[in-house]
Amino acid sequence: MTAGSLLGIRVARRLGEKVVRLDHTEGFTANLTTAALVGLGGYYAWPMSTTQVSTGAITATAGFTLSRLSGKTLRDFAIAWLITPFWGAAVAALVMLVAR
Repeated sequence: MTAGSLLGIRVARRLGEKVVRLDHTEGFTANLTTAALVGLGGYYAWPMSTTQVSTGAITATAGFTLSRLSGKTLRDFAIAWLITPFWGAAVAALVMLVAR
């Protein structure tokens, strides 16, 4: 396995097991919602993160029962989403400096 696929598995496991415990119907609903939103976004060429769309769909399955959600896991995802653009920009700038 490649490092990329290993990291993808970690994200998928965290989404599927840590955000909220889902039964089969809720899991199917979350997956169907994610597929519909990503398909719609692709059709209209909207930029989107499939991880963020999936997290939103999974989180929404809890409905108004917020006690089902793992605040720590959602916080960790939010922090990662906030840090990623800056980290990417720093790596891109470094690569540009090295390439010159």
